Amino acid sequence: MTTYFVTGGTGVVGSGIISRLMTKPDSEVVALVRATDPDNLRQRVDELRGYCDPDGTGRPAALRGETGDATAVRFGLPEEIYRTMAQRCQRVIHCAGAVRMNLPIAQARASAVDSTGHILAFMRDCAEAQGQYPKLEFVSTVGVAGRSGVPLVEQWQHGHRVFHNTYEQSKAEAEALVERAVGEGMPITVHRPSMVVGDSRTGRVRSFQVFYHLVEFLSGSRTLGLFPDPERAVLDLIPADVVANCVVGSSDESGWSGKILHLCSGSGGAIPIRALMDEVQTRYAARGLPTKHLAVVPTWVLSAILPALTKLSSGKTRRALQALPVFLDYLASEQNFVNDETVSLIAGKGISIPPIRDYLGAILDFYLDSRCTRVVPTRTS
Repeated sequence: MTTYFVTGGTGVVGSGIISRLMTKPDSEVVALVRATDPDNLRQRVDELRGYCDPDGTGRPAALRGETGDATAVRFGLPEEIYRTMAQRCQRVIHCAGAVRMNLPIAQARASAVDSTGHILAFMRDCAEAQGQYPKLEFVSTVGVAGRSGVPLVEQWQHGHRVFHNTYEQSKAEAEALVERAVGEGMPITVHRPSMVVGDSRTGRVRSFQVFYHLVEFLSGSRTLGLFPDPERAVLDLIPADVVANCVVGSSDESGWSGKILHLCSGSGGAIPIRALMDEVQTRYAARGLPTKHLAVVPTWVLSAILPALTKLSSGKTRRALQALPVFLDYLASEQNFVNDETVSLIAGKGISIPPIRDYLGAILDFYLDSRCTRVVPTRTS
């Protein structure tokens, strides 16, 4: 029996990973779950089982939850439970973290850096209890490059960087801890996904995060029909199921220790924002959803008038306009993530990264169908 310890299992990436692990024979999955009491823990784990195994073909008994917090020392677990886990876990998958771009830096560091420190301490405790380290899969982000202006290669990043937001900065600081741990001999593979979207076949996704907010902007329905001129801007996407397959596949490969995988569409694979805009407008119109003809204006003009527009707006429009600066920042930056080594490596596991055009329709349709019917994503297959 192989025991996996997973943080962030209720998130978009983590739930996909648990879905794969629940189909692996002779495996046990221990998910760290925030819960208020035992009843709440049971409810959250049962809901997670239902999402991860919607057709009932997996192994529901393979998943159990422990109430804890990745940002707390020893995850806030009782001593006996923590000690037992350190004695039993052979695989650790760390994908916990708040996917919010502009948290105050102290909160962003607590989410990314502190949790990573606690995971590495757990690895050392496992080694002390078992005589060897478990294998760690560390989920990072391509954003660790910040505003580099040059292609991001599959290597550790050093030197001064300027970041778009505190999410990127804290993830980069967490990676620095991981690099030092690799130098100590810990078997760790780093996974750097780009913008994660739904399943490449069905579009199904645990929650609608960053990409889906951008879709709303591109429809014009939340920004008064205004949008920054994308010029040559492109967007790098990766489906959640591909990320999950790569992480789970890596967990069984000791030879991948010390490697950095770029889970992204890669150089030349990103979609132009203008093409995405056209696709979004077409699919909104096909469902009779409200759209506005987009008035494309220079980014600097929109940035200048944005505070006034936000102040004059209310409700969902105001919240959307408040989030828009995050996207303006990204659209002004060149995205170029090299993944040649990753593509070659995962091919040996029978995994490939599909072109964005092959799954764009599925992820947009799932989102719009859910939006139209008011279906909660976790209940939809």
